[in-house]
Amino acid sequence: MDFDFKVVGFSLTNCGPFLETLEMPVGDLFTFVIGRNNTGKSWVLKGLAMKDLKRHVRGGKVSTSCTLSLEARSKEDALAIIKYKSFSDEYAGVHPDPTGQGTNSIDAAQRYWAYLQKSLKPFTIKAKRAAPTGTPIVEMPCDAYETNQKPANAGDGKAHIAMFSSIQNVFNRVRYFDFRTTSFETTEDSADRTLQASGSNLPTALAAQYQINSSIYARYMALVTRVLPELAWISPTTSNNVAKLSARFAVPTETSDETLIPLGDCGAGVGHVLAILYAAFYERNKIILIDEPQAYLHPSACRELIKVLRELRPNGHQYIIATHSTAILSEGLPATVIQVEREGDASTLRASSRSTINEAINDLASVGARWSDVFAPDEIAWVEGETEAHCLPLVMMHFFGRAGVTFIPLVQTGDLYDGGTRPQSIQQARRSRAELARDMYQKFSKQLSLASSNFHIWLDKEGLSDAEQADFKSKIGLSLKFFPFTMFEDTLLHPQAIANVLRRDLQLDEKLVLAKVTEALEQRTQNPTPEKSAEFLAELFADISGTTVRYDKIRHGKELTAYLLKHEPANFRELQAFLAQELRLI
Repeated sequence: MDFDFKVVGFSLTNCGPFLETLEMPVGDLFTFVIGRNNTGKSWVLKGLAMKDLKRHVRGGKVSTSCTLSLEARSKEDALAIIKYKSFSDEYAGVHPDPTGQGTNSIDAAQRYWAYLQKSLKPFTIKAKRAAPTGTPIVEMPCDAYETNQKPANAGDGKAHIAMFSSIQNVFNRVRYFDFRTTSFETTEDSADRTLQASGSNLPTALAAQYQINSSIYARYMALVTRVLPELAWISPTTSNNVAKLSARFAVPTETSDETLIPLGDCGAGVGHVLAILYAAFYERNKIILIDEPQAYLHPSACRELIKVLRELRPNGHQYIIATHSTAILSEGLPATVIQVEREGDASTLRASSRSTINEAINDLASVGARWSDVFAPDEIAWVEGETEAHCLPLVMMHFFGRAGVTFIPLVQTGDLYDGGTRPQSIQQARRSRAELARDMYQKFSKQLSLASSNFHIWLDKEGLSDAEQADFKSKIGLSLKFFPFTMFEDTLLHPQAIANVLRRDLQLDEKLVLAKVTEALEQRTQNPTPEKSAEFLAELFADISGTTVRYDKIRHGKELTAYLLKHEPANFRELQAFLAQELRLI
């Protein structure tokens, strides 16, 4: 049985210039490996792919290996692993039962899963593969396994065989694209017409897909032409056991012939895009390693490629990309970037959290760029506070699949009002002060080298009447609009979302927390003058946690937003329509 894992981390031992690395995190979608030339970025991908590695001694280390930390993608997968479901039998296995009621039963497996959930520990497995044999070694949370070694409490060994096969399949999922030595024009046809790990038999694989279903192939080509708009079609043909790819760069008309050009006569970037998108579109749950995808690609093609890969996220792939490209780095928006640094003949890896401007600037220096080269947004939106500035990019990415808008909290919203406070009546606002604030933010947006002249001020309504909003707009100008809510936290008042965040912080029973949150929300709706949503969330967190957990507007706001975008996106429909209209996305 092939259990389904995602990679959450990796480490390398005696791999190229890396003697032994710390474990580096891997994101759910994109992980970027960056660094200057000759630091060892490509060796990271070679290590993950276990490609072209030979046994050699370096610094006293004899073996070359890559260790992956794997996490079950679902509860069902984790339970199947714990039970060691194999053939028609089930084996509860070797994990310590925290209740002390024995280990060799299916009930014990269920109890172990409950223990993991209560302690907020994901079900993880470490899998190591060593060069040159590629022999995998599997480490469970409490026991270590090696090839042909029968673990404790494993029954007749069938369970271990199933686990070993599953881990081997994880390594078999790797696709490693190094385009410097790969030609895609022709390949010999063969009985096995699936794409090889290196993508070198791409003509054979594409010819097979075209023959199987030409309409699905047309959908694949639609993605290719988005990245390469000059390209009209790729024609795969098979003759005399040789598969061949030819390109057409113009749609034929009555006055022009359909001209097919051998792929070898086209730009090298065409083959790159075809191979990457083949794996992304036709395959599922792969670990796709891409070495310098920007080679031979225009920056606009790089950006569109990343957009397409993001749209294909439901296919379950994880991309680990070595790159120098600022276009790829800025479009990918990875939460974590891995920097490669070299001193002498040894290299090290460092994970950048990108949580501060200094970290982001350091990332850019690693690819030879400056802040203004990358973070020049299409538009700037000044918003009420930090919550909106951190949460609105998540909404933009979910609904529109794009960045390009920088959300910045106003330095002092009181500058827009008389005396630094929101006026009881709009007539109290001084025109001169409002105009001064407007001019300041507008000039700031236009004159900074990293900024755009497309300029917005979007504020919460905060109890202003329609007449007050209209009067206030007349003082600030067309750049001012009000969100379709009193405050952003209004969209986050969802019982399941709040309970999910609180449960993780408190490690309490989910049903108990959900009941308390639901009751608090119902009482709030019955209150004729309920407190503001942010204040309500702060009080709710304090009441349920006994003041041990304080509501963090940024961290908890992002967690609530992410949960709702995944499970209840309808909560943001009004906001989606507002953004679409203001940013001309409709």
